[in-house]
Amino acid sequence: MAVRWVFLAAAAGSVQVTGLERSPEQIAAAQPHPAVSYVAGDAHQLPFPEASFDLVYCRYLLEHVGGPAQVVAEMRRVARPGGRVALMENDTSLVRLDPPCPAFQAVWAAFSRYQWRLGGDAFIGRRLFRLLQAAGCAQVELSFQPELHWSGSPNFRAWIDNLLGNLDSAKSGLIDASVCTADQLAHAGDELRQLAERSDATATFAWNRAMAIR
Repeated sequence: MAVRWVFLAAAAGSVQVTGLERSPEQIAAAQPHPAVSYVAGDAHQLPFPEASFDLVYCRYLLEHVGGPAQVVAEMRRVARPGGRVALMENDTSLVRLDPPCPAFQAVWAAFSRYQWRLGGDAFIGRRLFRLLQAAGCAQVELSFQPELHWSGSPNFRAWIDNLLGNLDSAKSGLIDASVCTADQLAHAGDELRQLAERSDATATFAWNRAMAIR
């Protein structure tokens, strides 16, 4: 997370970036940067006065929080009048593989159900327009950030490895929650590894993005 804040600061020479992080350990490990300050806090109750920032941005956060509507409302609160609120989030239903990988798709659906049980929302990306409107934002615009990978393209194998990593990281939880079995996970992993070796395979996805004005 801290690396992203440094990238944001480097994108424009005159900006000052404030990064919010819940974990003190993550803040302690953050890379120092003269244009970046790190603040400990909870996105549900931002530790900033109203109208503090020209741009308030989160990425891959709302799918993991218990109250995404409250988080977006807080983002609007701390944005200056006329300032921007920007979101980039996940909708795991948009993963598409060809040739089809039915064992993976079954486990991927179980992954989403498991996230819901934990209090998250794997489909939050499709709700961004509604969340921003409910928070009182204006001029809401949506866009996609595509992930287009095919056999022989530079990031094809890395994308498949990313999917494998997602399954591996949640393996014990998925099994303990009885949403899928170890055999199903193994079969899904085998399908993905076989897909990575094919010369005719594709993997596509799209991140959901939204921009609005306070």
